[in-house]
Amino acid sequence: MALVINEEQQMLKESAQGFLAEFAPVAELRKQRDAGSEKGYADNLWAQMVDMGWAAILVPEAYGGLEFGHVGMGQIVEQSGRTLTASPLFSTAILGVTAINQAGSEEQKAELLAAIAGGELTTALAVDEKIHHAPTEISMSASAKGQGYVLNGSKRFVADGSTADKLIVAARTSGDAGDINGISLFIVDRTAAGVEVERTQMVDCRNYANINFNNLEVPQSALLGEEGRGFQALSATSGCGQCLSRRGVAGNSPTDF
Repeated sequence: MALVINEEQQMLKESAQGFLAEFAPVAELRKQRDAGSEKGYADNLWAQMVDMGWAAILVPEAYGGLEFGHVGMGQIVEQSGRTLTASPLFSTAILGVTAINQAGSEEQKAELLAAIAGGELTTALAVDEKIHHAPTEISMSASAKGQGYVLNGSKRFVADGSTADKLIVAARTSGDAGDINGISLFIVDRTAAGVEVERTQMVDCRNYANINFNNLEVPQSALLGEEGRGFQALSATSGCGQCLSRRGVAGNSPTDF
């Protein structure tokens, strides 16, 4: 069954189509690739996208967002896929916003979502530890210590992991790999001592990273939501991300690079 979008969503689609055709054609991706861009995207382009309100599409109005929903975001993602637009839209405005909105406390939502909507914060979701997406197979540990936690383990292929301001890290506070219970989410500074980031540059110049966490100490406030109950938020985040990413690659072929 075909998806029927409303008038506002159609306007958003047309606006995105025009903007990306002018400011983010495939040639822009090639430019970033050929220049060996460290970020894999242009800061000024992301700033323009923020000004267009795209970082705020999924953010609730209560936290400074537009609350336009996933169907609205889908229109933007589909058009950005057609031009192979390189930006932190997926890692920040979709994955980051969804995870925080699903798991965060009111204080965390007010602080983090408002910063994302305003273009002041980018995020990367660090989940997988092997080559396949498997959110239940987390073995990275988060051990209680004093008024905080100590994180140890590794994550692979973290989208925008070498450039994001904050990492949203899934780790085990209890249980074993394969258990749904015992997974907790943490907000971590990418540049914190104990975080080792190795960029893995892809053929299209996009930014992925392998990240090691070595005795990283974080305060209690770094815990996103409730201890041991992060899987539900993680599952919802992964689900919406996979759905929208499929829309984003529609109409592209390898020759577009």
